[in-house]
Amino acid sequence: MQKIPSGYVTLAGAGPGDPELITIKAKRAIQKADVILYDYLVHPNLLNDAKTDALVICVGKRKGYHSKKQDEINQLMKEYADAGNNVLRLKGGDPCLFGRSGEEMSFLKAHNIPYRLIPGVTSALAVPAYAGIPITHRDYAKSVAIITASSKEGETLDDIHIPDAETLVFLMPMTSLSDLCKRLSTHAKFTENTPATLLYRGTTADQKTIVGTLKTLPELRDQNAITPPAILVVGPVAKLAQELNWRDTLPLFGQRIILLRTQEQSENTIEMGTDMGAEIVSIPLLKIQPNTQQKNAFPVSKLQAADTLIFTSANGVQEWKKWLFKNQQDIRITSHKTIIAIGPKTEEALADIGLIADKTPNKTKTSDDILDLFDIDLHKKNILLLTATGSRNVLENELKNRGAIVTRFELYTTVPTLLPQSIDIRDGDWIFFTSASTVKHFFDSTLYQNQKIKPVCIGTITQAVLQERFTGQVYLSTETTLESMFDMVSKGI
Repeated sequence: MQKIPSGYVTLAGAGPGDPELITIKAKRAIQKADVILYDYLVHPNLLNDAKTDALVICVGKRKGYHSKKQDEINQLMKEYADAGNNVLRLKGGDPCLFGRSGEEMSFLKAHNIPYRLIPGVTSALAVPAYAGIPITHRDYAKSVAIITASSKEGETLDDIHIPDAETLVFLMPMTSLSDLCKRLSTHAKFTENTPATLLYRGTTADQKTIVGTLKTLPELRDQNAITPPAILVVGPVAKLAQELNWRDTLPLFGQRIILLRTQEQSENTIEMGTDMGAEIVSIPLLKIQPNTQQKNAFPVSKLQAADTLIFTSANGVQEWKKWLFKNQQDIRITSHKTIIAIGPKTEEALADIGLIADKTPNKTKTSDDILDLFDIDLHKKNILLLTATGSRNVLENELKNRGAIVTRFELYTTVPTLLPQSIDIRDGDWIFFTSASTVKHFFDSTLYQNQKIKPVCIGTITQAVLQERFTGQVYLSTETTLESMFDMVSKGI
């Protein structure tokens, strides 16, 4: 069997914007890459799948940064592949559709660098589909052509060949839109009254659909302040956006929600939010770092002596399981102990390892409420509190005030992560704060630059910490669940 070379390049498409439109094979390439050279249109969620030690470099143009020239990108691919790395060149859409992959493959072949190519979902198909436009239709269009309106240096619009198809899809049309519409109005079966639709940032929260004709579209573009990136669809099917635009009807369409959690914690939330039409951006500000020294020093005898175990997070459950195995123990050691989970996610994590919580206060906002829901006599109870370093001691103090003997076992700590260059926070973004630590790390990062954000909190403790750092309106979920946070978004729109 021929072995995979130690240094090679994969050219892959990341899809049109919605991160769920990436192929399984491209996602696997992200997970395996040593070096990722990505374009700015690649959704930041996709980069969360990269290895923790992967080198992730933005080579595409974005606001405030200059793009690298193609020659520079070529040299980066060569440099890292020659050093024996698995290099991923990650592009928006499909790399073979106006993505310059042909030039890059020729360069790699000329330098004897092994390469492979992974097709992607092209914006030419996906963006119209997200706007309700089928680019072919039995009644309107039996042929389609995809054209770039971007010319090489020295070329003009007249150098672009326009095929005789019933649907034309133009990528990068904005620079020459007025002249392009004039030229198309006299082409083949088209007139100035031919339907034409401009699609801005399709498949994302910023998606806008401007429906007009070849005559009216340039003026509509100006009235709606549409800028690149956008796609132009021309032909009878273009008008179907008015009738078949399905995405606008979703309850959270147009909302951009920022999750400040790890990728593993965010998967179900991303699925929930996108099904409702929102764009979910997962920014793992924090990563879990096990407290190895403390876990090594913590004696099993303290666990054996406790009659009540309180787990404050799903992460704590996972780290405790690792500690058990390291100390040659398993869940049988919890026999005859009361198990308390703070919140439904912690309860689910316990169930995953075979433990059913006796109590789960999940509709509370304060430490007093939580203690009331325990419904147990705390006097002289020997409680082991399994938590994180730096977590607030409000619960611990309240337990002691009620006569409990509390031992604190700090299983892990949260530390800041290095954020991809393509991440930004915009005016109008909803920010989900699920703990006091997410508040601290968010405002200590470079992400917040006084944008007009809309924060949603779980719990009054998190709310109080946030109000120390933010003076605007704060939304408080009615329950300690992400479902409740989404409900706050729908009410606050």
